Amino acid sequence: GDFVKKGDKLYGMDLAEAKIKVKLAEIQWNQASVKLKKLEQPLTPEEIQRAELTFAQKKAEYSSGGISKDAYEIARLEYLLAVRKSRSEDLDIAKMDIQVRKSQLELSQQALAKATFLAPADGRVNKLLVHPNQWVNPGVEVLEFLGIQPLFVVVNVPLDQVAKFTALQKKKESKKPNVTVFIESAKVAVPAVVRHISDEVDAVSQTIAVRLEIKNEKNVYKPGMRVQVKLP
Repeated sequence: GDFVKKGDKLYGMDLAEAKIKVKLAEIQWNQASVKLKKLEQPLTPEEIQRAELTFAQKKAEYSSGGISKDAYEIARLEYLLAVRKSRSEDLDIAKMDIQVRKSQLELSQQALAKATFLAPADGRVNKLLVHPNQWVNPGVEVLEFLGIQPLFVVVNVPLDQVAKFTALQKKKESKKPNVTVFIESAKVAVPAVVRHISDEVDAVSQTIAVRLEIKNEKNVYKPGMRVQVKLP
């Protein structure tokens, strides 16, 4: 039932789990960054010399029958990768991995920010659907919030009166107020605009729902007020 301003805090989630996910995503992103940096750095002359000596040793062992041909081919490929820096596939994978880790970090940061929900507009908290300390899963409705600027009025119009509202809605100047709404509790008449006419007829009352819009810049009018509608 509370009326709130845009930006007011409506509820907050437990931040512990969200903070852990952000920290884990930061660690994974840093690890991916280090891996990419290593792959992008050229080998030092000492590392190249070491690779050449290792391959020369494997080549001599193969010539003397000390290792198999498969073992020799593996050593040769390792030598080519080391000396020629032929790691394009590894480098591409590392670049893609860092993008994935960055996205995961951003998503976890967004989830942390959403753990505190602020009122998106001036309005009223109509219903609380959970209790303090209650565990909720993603997608569970927490509260029902009603915006009050603009304010919408739904009236059930008898079938023989619907044509009048339809004519008002089709006018070229339909964006301008064309209906008067008398708000009983406020004892004031305000202009309204016909915004929507339902296609469904209530089987019991034989009426059609018509939605009107009224300006509520000062938040004077509240949801639930009784109204009367007067056609021009």
